[in-house]
Amino acid sequence: ETLLQNVNDNEKVRKDLCQYPFKIENLKITISFESKQNIVNPERITFISARDNIIKYYHNPPTGYRVLIHEETFEEAKEKLGQK
Repeated sequence: ETLLQNVNDNEKVRKDLCQYPFKIENLKITISFESKQNIVNPERITFISARDNIIKYYHNPPTGYRVLIHEETFEEAKEKLGQK
């Protein structure tokens, strides 16, 4: 929500937004976790995507294929963090 607030408050980027106010449904983010040596721990989350109000968590087992391990809405994730 802080990111959304910062985007919506920034008048310089406002004209380039697909919609104002910018909402969680408009947000598309991916995060990949790798070490400097490009080694991935198969026991940990290695990739997160947030799109269409759904957050998905993946890991890479030794087979090398990304596997979905958990999926939740943005609201569910906020509740787990004790936010409203």
